[in-house]
Amino acid sequence: MLGLQAGGDSLRQCLQYDREAIQVGELWRLLTGHVVHLGWRHAILNLTALFLLAAAFHGVFDRHGWILVTLGSLVAVDIGLWALAPQVAWYVGLSGVLHGLVSAAAVGLLAQRRVLGAIALGVVSLKIVRELWSGASPAAEAWLGGDVVVTAHLWGAVGGILVAVSLIRTRGHTRSL
Repeated sequence: MLGLQAGGDSLRQCLQYDREAIQVGELWRLLTGHVVHLGWRHAILNLTALFLLAAAFHGVFDRHGWILVTLGSLVAVDIGLWALAPQVAWYVGLSGVLHGLVSAAAVGLLAQRRVLGAIALGVVSLKIVRELWSGASPAAEAWLGGDVVVTAHLWGAVGGILVAVSLIRTRGHTRSL
């Protein structure tokens, strides 16, 4: 992600989720839009969050489970933006997927009967509801250097939850921390 960030605005514009470009066949943007960012702050914030989540929730699912959660969250963001948020012309960043990872970890912890799961799911749910109700924080948008697409957070969380529930139901795919 940092290598892509070094490519600057022109590379970001070639790789971002862009509704018009996707409509004419540039389908790679459905994947690459999640790994390019508004700027260095945005990229470093998302990577830091990814590493913190990986450390905090390491044992909730195995590697294969985390890959499925990541892909499920990514696909849910893409479907949610495409089908249910046609007003979103473009999107960049990993925040939708990150919300999916946190939500999946919370569900996994709940399956282990851990209070932290309820707390994490409550916090992420309240954050998303607040964002959907009031919009993104203007201070956060100014700091990041662009609009925050809060619907991506919602759909990422939905995708993470769906995959986590599926893993738990089909494979009992949680481990003790």
